[in-house]
Amino acid sequence: CNQVSWVAPEWEENPECPTGCGHVAQDETRSVTCQNSDTGELVAESRCEGEKPRESRPKCPSTAPCATCDTVSCTLGWVAKAVPEACASSESCTQSECCSRANWVYEEWDENPRCLTACGHEAETETRSVTCQNSDTGDVVEESRCT
Repeated sequence: CNQVSWVAPEWEENPECPTGCGHVAQDETRSVTCQNSDTGELVAESRCEGEKPRESRPKCPSTAPCATCDTVSCTLGWVAKAVPEACASSESCTQSECCSRANWVYEEWDENPRCLTACGHEAETETRSVTCQNSDTGDVVEESRCT
């Protein structure tokens, strides 16, 4: 009488798993077959007795998510970057990785104003543009962001 049995390779022992942030869990898989023990020939699974060994199992757990700028609030004098840098630490991001400086930018005063000196003219006031801008992009941002 021909003997048949389940045949499965051994599971990997002590698999190397990623340790950095942001990795999803991994499973290990293997092929389990029903074989004739004398010839090694594959036979129908219905001929094997007992429970079929598992074909997959957890291999590596997921790791903690990587830090993102979502958790960083840009303080006064800073504005959120449109495309932040990758955070150096997997646990937290710094303000400089996620925010750009917000600075006052202003036009210079006229060095040689032309003032009327004849009698009877009222005083004139010189004006200039002053805006709060993202120091990286030059975009105008809310005045409340500048110090």
